[in-house]
Amino acid sequence: MTTCTPALTPFATGTKLEANTSDTPNPSLRTKYQQIVGSLMYTMLGSRPDICFAVNRLAQFGSNPTQDHMNAALHVLRYLKHTSCFRLTYGRNNCEELIGFSDSDWAADTDDRRSMTGYCYILTGACVTWQTRKQRTVALSSTEAEYMALTECAKHGVWTIQLLRQLNFDVDTIELYSDSLGARAIAENPVHHGRTKHIDIRHHYIRDIILDGSFHVSPVPTKDNVADALTKSFACDRHEYLTAKLGLVACSNAGEYCESDTLEQSP
Repeated sequence: MTTCTPALTPFATGTKLEANTSDTPNPSLRTKYQQIVGSLMYTMLGSRPDICFAVNRLAQFGSNPTQDHMNAALHVLRYLKHTSCFRLTYGRNNCEELIGFSDSDWAADTDDRRSMTGYCYILTGACVTWQTRKQRTVALSSTEAEYMALTECAKHGVWTIQLLRQLNFDVDTIELYSDSLGARAIAENPVHHGRTKHIDIRHHYIRDIILDGSFHVSPVPTKDNVADALTKSFACDRHEYLTAKLGLVACSNAGEYCESDTLEQSP
C-alpha cells in the first residue's frame, strides 16, 4: 500500500457494511483481513482516534469477511497514507482542565439494531483517551442511546481522574458535553422514572456522580461535539474539522508543524 492512491476519509462516502450470511468463509481472505484490522487497531489505540469508528466497524466482521469488507479495510490504509504526518499534539492551548465529549448513533448496526457509543477526553488541546463501542443492549430511542453513552463516558472519566491524581494533576470536577437535551435531563433529574424504568439500572450511575459534584453535564452544539467523529463517518470537510478538534495536527518528520498541511480549526 506504499504506492496506493491516498484517501481523504477513513471510509468512503456511503459505505454500508453488513454481516456475511454465507456459511463458507474464505480462509485466506479472513487471515489477511484479520491481520490488517489487527494492525489498524494497534495504530488506533496508540495515537489515531480519527480511525476509531472505522476500526470498530471493521472488527465486527473478522470471522467471515467479504471482499467489500476487505475493500473498506484497504480504504483505511489509503487514508493513513494521506495522513501519515498527523500527530496528537498537546499544549496547543493553556486549558489544563479535563473535558469529556459523549455521543451515540442510534440503531447504527443494521444487523442487530444496536447503537454506537463514542466518547473521548481532551487535555491541553488533544485527546488523552477515546473509545468507540457497540452498546450491549438495544436502545428504544435516540435519547436512551445518548444517555447510555453518557454513562459509559462518565465511568471512564472516574478512572481517568484517579490516574491523573496519581500523576499529580489537580482534578476536581470534569465537564461532560453532550448534544442531547433528553439525555442531559434524565441524568440531572431522577424524577423521570416513568420514562426510564426500563433502562438497565447500571446506566443510572451517572446520576450519583453528578449529585456528588464529580461531574457536570453541559450542552454542546452537534457540530462541535468532538465525539461525533467516534460514532459515524463523514464527508471530507466535516471529518477534517472534527479531526482537528481531536488534536491531530499535520507535522513534519522533525516534529514541527507543517503550516501548509495543518488542518484549520473553526473558532
